[in-house]
Amino acid sequence: PTLPPSGLPRAAPLRQGPSMGMERREALLAGGIIGAALAAGVPTPALAAEEAYAEVVAGSDGMGVDLSVSYPKGWVLERKPGTLIVNDDALIACDTDPDKCVFGDVTMKPKVAGADGAFVVVRTVEGDVGGISKDFVKKNVFGRGGKFGAFGAPEDVKFTKDETVGSTRLLEVKFTAFSPGGTTIARKGIVAMSKSGPEVYLVVATTSAQRWGKSEGLLRGTATSLKTKQTGAKVAVQEKDTGLKKSMFAAQNEERARLEREREKDGIQ
Repeated sequence: PTLPPSGLPRAAPLRQGPSMGMERREALLAGGIIGAALAAGVPTPALAAEEAYAEVVAGSDGMGVDLSVSYPKGWVLERKPGTLIVNDDALIACDTDPDKCVFGDVTMKPKVAGADGAFVVVRTVEGDVGGISKDFVKKNVFGRGGKFGAFGAPEDVKFTKDETVGSTRLLEVKFTAFSPGGTTIARKGIVAMSKSGPEVYLVVATTSAQRWGKSEGLLRGTATSLKTKQTGAKVAVQEKDTGLKKSMFAAQNEERARLEREREKDGIQ
């Protein structure tokens, strides 16, 4: 039988926060991120309105996983087609040329560019979520081939808090990232992890250390809204978007190579 493709959105973005005029389904969805943040002890007045990302994705065993994350109103969702599962070969390929990245991507960020943002990471790993090492998270989220590694692997990665709420594990983290010009940027954030099937699903929500006080509630609410559940049905892996042209990344690749040469010359690893 023909399998339905993964990556099909199942929930439309919410238009407003909970109110007397909202439908019951919308109110329940909108309550997710607020309730999660309140459970973590963080005031969330800015989360009165939110939107939701939800889809059934394919695990490495071919079984569907119901994946959902809520994010603040005013943010935009970007979903690059393709499987969300990333292996070591893909990370190495992305380290050298974004065109060789063969996996999909889910990113949530403000409409007006800024320091805040969140994204989804999916990796295959044995055991339960409590047994995942911090070194595993450091390698797969804060490594050279990750989102923060475009201009050098983040440095001084430190996990400052580790707790489990229900079936979700939460790691608070601080680290130093590099800008396109080679300067350093101190960042803080929360990594939420949920295990379903062979994969662990992570939501990484971060901002600059300077904005942490203002953005912690939004980021914590986004991270703790992560929910995963196996559907019990097989789904097909979503294909990569082949319409992207290599020329789109030419300037980025050249800039990366130039910065790496300068860093090597200065003895910076």
